[in-house]
Amino acid sequence: MGKKLFGAVCRKNGFDTYRYRRQKYTTSMVSVSKKIMDDVLWPEYQKYCTLLREMVDEIANDLIDRIHLNDEEETVISGQIANPH
Repeated sequence: MGKKLFGAVCRKNGFDTYRYRRQKYTTSMVSVSKKIMDDVLWPEYQKYCTLLREMVDEIANDLIDRIHLNDEEETVISGQIANPH
């Protein structure tokens, strides 16, 4: 998901990403100056990563709440677990 997000941020700002043959499919390169990377692309990418992570957490928590009410506490069993071997 990170590579797709980075590519979208680059395209939004008018840059195409690429990778060389035999580079890992997770590699994504862009030909920009260090200043553009540090001042524009990377901060925007990090902002969207944070937003995406928050959205995923919210959706996951909502789904878990629908499956199992959070009001119930987890049962803790004291003792040792028997070794099956």
